[in-house]
Amino acid sequence: MSDQKEEPQELTPEARQLLQRARRFFVIFVGILLIGFVSIAATLFYRVTRDDGGTAGRYQLQQIALPSGSEVISVAPDGDALVVTFRVDGDTSVAIFDAKSGEIIRQVPVTQ
Repeated sequence: MSDQKEEPQELTPEARQLLQRARRFFVIFVGILLIGFVSIAATLFYRVTRDDGGTAGRYQLQQIALPSGSEVISVAPDGDALVVTFRVDGDTSVAIFDAKSGEIIRQVPVTQ
């Protein structure tokens, strides 16, 4: 066994330059990675904590008025509207209602 300590070798200028570039690349890479993680975390936090009222907030209407004797075929929510397909005396129509006020926006007869 030898008790000799090895002296660290001095780096060449090219090796120092390469090491400096590698460090700079690493710092930039980690910085971009951290910015990405922070933006993802902020987006998730925003989406979890925002209060848009949900479905109940969008559909505040209590009732809708259809012609008497109507048979409802289907009801489908569509954004801030409610689409109702109904039949009256054999004629089929599609009515679009405002989801907050319950007022009819448009009624379209379905023909064959």
